Amino acid sequence: MSGYPIELITDYRAGKISRQQFTKQFSDWQKSHGINYDCKGIGGKVWLGLTYRGKNAVIKNGVIEWVSGEYRDTKKGNRRFIRDTAGSITEFMRKVDIAICDRLRGTAWN
Repeated sequence: MSGYPIELITDYRAGKISRQQFTKQFSDWQKSHGINYDCKGIGGKVWLGLTYRGKNAVIKNGVIEWVSGEYRDTKKGNRRFIRDTAGSITEFMRKVDIAICDRLRGTAWN
């Protein structure tokens, strides 16, 4: 994770700052460094979407929607998908980045 604000991520991982504080500070850090992670537009004949860091999203009625996770329904035994939404491309990219940091916080960094 070279180049990332390690102190900020470490503080969040240790519980020193809230998720809301982390989101705001990480956003400020991205803006101050002029970071562009190449969010790309994708589409078909009847749909339009985005792809960013391996996450594909569709745009429906001005809202960006994507699958952010899944779980098994123990009663029925099938998969259920957890969906997330964003009102802008910037918000979509930020939420994907935060989800990546959350996964690192919960697994590889423990």
